[in-house]
Amino acid sequence: MSVTSTHIPNDASRRQRGRRILHLIPTMEAGGAERQLASLAGALPELGWEVHVGLFRESGIHLERLRRAGATRHGVGGRTPYDPAVVWRTVR
Repeated sequence: MSVTSTHIPNDASRRQRGRRILHLIPTMEAGGAERQLASLAGALPELGWEVHVGLFRESGIHLERLRRAGATRHGVGGRTPYDPAVVWRTVR
């Protein structure tokens, strides 16, 4: 019986390599999820994360907080948040 070993990098090597995360959200309008995303986008870079946010529309009262946090914003388009074509455009 053979056992496959998986290397789990320590925190220092993770920071050196950089970690990226993509959050998808329709807009940054008023709401709890939008407010929390703006807070996360500001805190995650301090932990070594590169933050990307995919937006259907670049609008909303929390958009300025997202800009100040330094998150990279991506317009993902789509007629609605439920447009399946968004998945294909995002994956590419």
